Amino acid sequence: MKTQRIPVTLFLAFILSLGLSAQTADDVINDYISAIGGKKNLSKIKSMQWKSDMMSDMFEATAVTTVLNGKGYKMEMDVMGYQSVTCYTDTEGWSTDPMSGAINQMPEDQYKLGRGEIYVGGGLEYYKDLGLTAELVGRKEINGVNAYQVRISVEGSDVTSDNFFDPDTHLLIRSVVKVDAQGSMMDMITDYKEYKEVDGGIKLSHLQKIDFGGQMSMENTIKSVEIDVPVDPAIFIRE
Repeated sequence: MKTQRIPVTLFLAFILSLGLSAQTADDVINDYISAIGGKKNLSKIKSMQWKSDMMSDMFEATAVTTVLNGKGYKMEMDVMGYQSVTCYTDTEGWSTDPMSGAINQMPEDQYKLGRGEIYVGGGLEYYKDLGLTAELVGRKEINGVNAYQVRISVEGSDVTSDNFFDPDTHLLIRSVVKVDAQGSMMDMITDYKEYKEVDGGIKLSHLQKIDFGGQMSMENTIKSVEIDVPVDPAIFIRE
């Protein structure tokens, strides 16, 4: 009987495909949580506040972002003298118009997708508790990295966030979220760079490069991070 030999390249491709199929969305997410410090360390942190500078070809801005772990997220931004606020709590999301100061409640699906921000680290480990689903879509090349693509979806909705993770470092390197820009939907693409360890033993991206549907780009650079600062829960309540 003649033995058929399998070409080495086909054998390697088969082994690699097994490696991909063995991965799940939960595996990728858990690896990411471990890479940024681990669920135990993240849960120990009571609050986190960071200050950042934002720069685009249209404007410059500064921002202060405060997270009370599991309770609230608030980003206060100063754009050329105009104040803008984006806030999530465990029950609602709201923002202010920088021109009029009017307070706007977030659409329900947008709130559901983003409310994980109330957790230090972004809350991906709690996606099921937040009523979200996670799917490992496959692999995609992102800036030269053959990244895992995990899609987070709001149950019963077409609102999604695609998240791309480096298979070697396990860090999040890109997210793509569909956002409503004055009535039309566009992709907001964020590349996460320059991860640094901060107090509390966790890693945080200190540079984000953001593209708004090809219409505008912006860089957000984190200048300082403080852990366990006193936070009054009242700051997250709409006035």
